[in-house]
Amino acid sequence: MDIDNRLEELQTELLKPASSKADYGDVADKIYRLREQKQKVQVEKATYPTAN
Repeated sequence: MDIDNRLEELQTELLKPASSKADYGDVADKIYRLREQKQKVQVEKATYPTAN
């Protein structure tokens, strides 16, 4: 599964507990980690475009 699809799933999942005022820290942490991973991949692609 690619990062963008997983981010979209987690963001949708985040809306459920947020709207019910439940604890959503775990889902938010996953989103932050995926965003960081996505940023690293984008930097690597920009830095080493022929390696992709």
